[in-house]
Amino acid sequence: MKTSKEHTEQGTPIRVGRQKRPAESKLRVLRGAMVAICGMILVMGLLLTILPLFRISGIIIEGNSYYSTEEILAYAGIAEGDEWLAIDGQKIADAIRSKGQYINRVTVSGEFPLVVRISIEEKNVMYTAHNGSYYAFDDTFTVLASSKNEKDFSSFLYVELPEIRGIEVGYAILFERADMDMGYISVLRNTLSENGLLAHTTKLDCSKKYNVSAELGGTLRLTLGKVSDLTAKLTLAEKILEERKTEGTCYISLDVSDMQKSTYRIMSEADFLANG
Repeated sequence: MKTSKEHTEQGTPIRVGRQKRPAESKLRVLRGAMVAICGMILVMGLLLTILPLFRISGIIIEGNSYYSTEEILAYAGIAEGDEWLAIDGQKIADAIRSKGQYINRVTVSGEFPLVVRISIEEKNVMYTAHNGSYYAFDDTFTVLASSKNEKDFSSFLYVELPEIRGIEVGYAILFERADMDMGYISVLRNTLSENGLLAHTTKLDCSKKYNVSAELGGTLRLTLGKVSDLTAKLTLAEKILEERKTEGTCYISLDVSDMQKSTYRIMSEADFLANG
């Protein structure tokens, strides 16, 4: 059976036949592409439907003492009810870190069910006075901020430092004795922290390296002398205070710099403040 006919047009033969069917492989590719597109449309539609259901149900902020929870939330720029999947932990951490000059490190993590946890690690910040102004500084003695109002640094520990030659925000404090090892101040602070006393300490007098003292609760002046054997000295001080427990508020001066000859003295408020 013939499948074509021959025609002649101006003496040229033309063969007319049936058109070939597209290759099966091309059809399969086309069908696969259509299925993929339909699938994507379906997934996008599904996401648009369920994404609004993923909302932050709670925000936990921990480790902050210099900054309030409200301040950290404002720095983070997030709130309960925000879309969970839109949260960028690194971006939030960077934002908090950039605005919190007393913050050392920030970690942001997600927890079930739809809770954001923000962990703050603050710098060890102290402050001191010099020429009528107040300066906040960290463990490296780098000055972080200054103010004419002492209340601006009320959440920090006040430290009497050795004689200062120069002090400026953004730079390390310059002491008159440039060769002095200032590490004893960190040793004192850390030891008080390890013994659970730092939270009760309101003032450190570190102006004399070999005769440091701490003021606790605004009513106890504890003279420690050298920073050697600090834990033993603090244990002795605790024992003496327990033995001589007094009723009501009183002002006490306790010297344990010489552990063999400790002295205990009750003072009037006026004398206590005058000798501070």
